[in-house]
Amino acid sequence: MSDRDDLETLDLDAAFDQLCADVSFQTRARGAGRAIRSASHRRVAKAGGALVVAAVLAGVLVTTLGLPGYQSNPQVAAPAPAPLPEPRTFDATAFNEAADGWTSGWAEGASPVPTNPPCVPYEGDLPVPVDSSTKEFRAGARIGATHTVARFDTSERASESHHGQAYSESCRGEGIQLGDEIWSGGQSVGFGIKSDRRMFYEITIVHEQKVAVLQVAGARTLPESVRQQLVLALLADLRT
Repeated sequence: MSDRDDLETLDLDAAFDQLCADVSFQTRARGAGRAIRSASHRRVAKAGGALVVAAVLAGVLVTTLGLPGYQSNPQVAAPAPAPLPEPRTFDATAFNEAADGWTSGWAEGASPVPTNPPCVPYEGDLPVPVDSSTKEFRAGARIGATHTVARFDTSERASESHHGQAYSESCRGEGIQLGDEIWSGGQSVGFGIKSDRRMFYEITIVHEQKVAVLQVAGARTLPESVRQQLVLALLADLRT
């Protein structure tokens, strides 16, 4: 059998899936994962097609690995502490307790600054929630936060929305990788962006039929211990 015949029958799906998993854990560059996932559903039928896909992947990887915040060691989602936190509303009191060691003085009220990170919005079709609610917080004149909760009719739709948003397009600024957790019924993801001398953080979690997104702007560098506390506070709220 010729080399060309080998390429004509080669199925690269498994290799692409593994590559997608590796890249998505190595960086929070939210665009490379989608590009590879899209390509992973195609089979290469000819040698020319194989070369084209290889070139595309090379470009994706160069872009991904060259982004700020890239870490050479893959970051695997860690299990969340068990048992899961008791149900509790995410209000100003819960926010201040979770943010202890990072920011203080949180109160409910209109955010004094835009809290959405400088990223291209997700352009795909996402499931429509049954209902949603949003709270704004402020901690002084330059630090603000937005907390949004959306409820879906099924856990599958909640998960689809969660993963779709987590792989939206590129963001402008220096990327900051945050830790992830996974637990029975849910998962957390997060990232940070330093842009125009301002820090933006976004933590998204899904639990069963609900998705919560916390966006914070203007605060200093987020410690890992505080990020974990915030995830638990957001999870406690979703369990109410």
